[in-house]
Amino acid sequence: MEIVINKCYGGFNLSVKGQMTYCEKKHGQAYLYKVGEERGMATQVPYTDDCTNTLDYYISPEDRKGTVDLDDINCIWRWDIERNDPALVATVKELGDEANGNNARLKIVEIPDEVGDNWFIENYDGMETIHENHRSWG
Repeated sequence: MEIVINKCYGGFNLSVKGQMTYCEKKHGQAYLYKVGEERGMATQVPYTDDCTNTLDYYISPEDRKGTVDLDDINCIWRWDIERNDPALVATVKELGDEANGNNARLKIVEIPDEVGDNWFIENYDGMETIHENHRSWG
């Protein structure tokens, strides 16, 4: 099984290009929304290589032309992405370093299939490692 983790201090984060690619692989389409001056509002914009600051943009599989309330659209949130999601793994393989968001260095780690769902990601200041769950009694 392949799992994506972050291997530098900072934290798991996809670039805007990485989020767009992931959304396209997962949902078949992706739309970019730029945060506006009015709180909670964003406007759909075309993606370009200049779209780099992940704090300025939201990605959604929903096509809502014009300005939208961010509470009303289904956005891709990095903390909701399963790290073993095949679309995420494919995105990191395809983009390489271009998938890395701010303060991130993403890496694909392969663990034995027999581990199944019996694993977790440990995080120290954003630097991540994968561990197998073990039983304990108190």
